[in-house]
Amino acid sequence: MSNKPVIYLAGRMTGLVYSEAKGWRDAITKMLEPEVRVLSPMRGQAASSFTGDPVSANCNAGFEMSRDMVDIERCDAVLARFGLDEPVSFGTAIELGTLIPLRKPAILLIDPADKLMKHPFLLAFPRSTIVHTLEDAAYYIHSMFNV
Repeated sequence: MSNKPVIYLAGRMTGLVYSEAKGWRDAITKMLEPEVRVLSPMRGQAASSFTGDPVSANCNAGFEMSRDMVDIERCDAVLARFGLDEPVSFGTAIELGTLIPLRKPAILLIDPADKLMKHPFLLAFPRSTIVHTLEDAAYYIHSMFNV
């Protein structure tokens, strides 16, 4: 087992096409590896079957949610991306809420122009910091774990 810090990538998938849901995750992974291990809920998702629609998606939601919860339990921190004025994801909200009793930090990636920048729950979220770019997130994560 590696001593690398582990980061879970939370963020909206529903309603997005495969490249939208995976693109930012691939970009941050390239910025963090090899010093940081990245866990993505997109792993195992096939572009041909990914619709972003939970009603028609070809997936096993129970399995995927269980896997994602295990990932959150074993990670050191969560990077949660919120897209500019996108609807907030129920899954992302659940994943962030899971961090509170686990006492794990969250890095919240939010566009400074987003209406969420005024939301009191995000502004006061325990053990969290807000960043505005993927580059800032990568810098913060490397600094937090001294890697």
